[in-house]
Amino acid sequence: MNSHRDNTISNITEPVIKSHYRGLSIKNMKLQCSIFFNNQCVKHGLRPKYLHIKINRELKFNASEKCLSSLYKLLLREEIRLAYQKIYTIDLKLKRLYDIMRTSLSPVSLDHIRQDIFHQVDYTRNKKSLVINKKIKNLKLQKNLVVSDSQTYAIHDFKPPVLNFTNIVFDNKEMELLSKGFKFNISPSNSKQAVQNLEILAVESESILHKYSDIITNPDSLRSEIKNIIKSEKQRLIKSPYPLYNNDILLKKIKKRISENDIIITKSDKSSAMCLLNREDYNNKIKEFFNNNNINAKKIPITSFKTKV
Repeated sequence: MNSHRDNTISNITEPVIKSHYRGLSIKNMKLQCSIFFNNQCVKHGLRPKYLHIKINRELKFNASEKCLSSLYKLLLREEIRLAYQKIYTIDLKLKRLYDIMRTSLSPVSLDHIRQDIFHQVDYTRNKKSLVINKKIKNLKLQKNLVVSDSQTYAIHDFKPPVLNFTNIVFDNKEMELLSKGFKFNISPSNSKQAVQNLEILAVESESILHKYSDIITNPDSLRSEIKNIIKSEKQRLIKSPYPLYNNDILLKKIKKRISENDIIITKSDKSSAMCLLNREDYNNKIKEFFNNNNINAKKIPITSFKTKV
């Protein structure tokens, strides 16, 4: 019965899988936001409206107030526990969907889908964060706690993947390619070279399976799965001789624009973001850093070395 269900799911079209994966990812993120909100309520002794408890006014003396506070904390911790349970279930579903996409989609399509979903989830998270910050601030005001106007709670602070400090404008497709980061490897547009790379990958995979055969529980099953993935990718390359031709063109356009405008690409100091800077600005920043920190560059004794040699 499970195999029949797996076959049914694997036959679902790419847009449906993408929509389901996006929905689960957003739901997962909202649960994490809920956990953060409830933890803040427990930490500061706040009472969210969704856990409002009606009690008799005559019973509101010190002892009952303490009991009420304890009850709120218990209920909040229970909500946190239930949220973690839901996240665990969603994570299993996401993993199952990812496995289906990994076997049925090409690596390029899969990467594009994940990047698209990541940006959508990040956008929704930022909106949710603003709502939660406002709720926490209002609850603190109700409890007469000191609240700073600048005080905010960043649930997740994701930096943009590309920081462009130049006056050169890159189009959306170019920025999308740059946002994949330094480690993204563009496959060759030549199908023959791409097939050779797959063959090398097959040999390396077999070598790894042989090396760790003692600790891998089911090497034959894993070997069969790797074989199917490589086979399907090889067939896709043969049917589409230039799978990444568009990326190849984009890369040439980016290189030309960088060369013509004397732009430097470097990694951010405080994150893994890619920074685009004018060479002159980059050199000035380095000189400014050296001057502010009293750093003196050591002179290389090339002249004296040549004389001695």
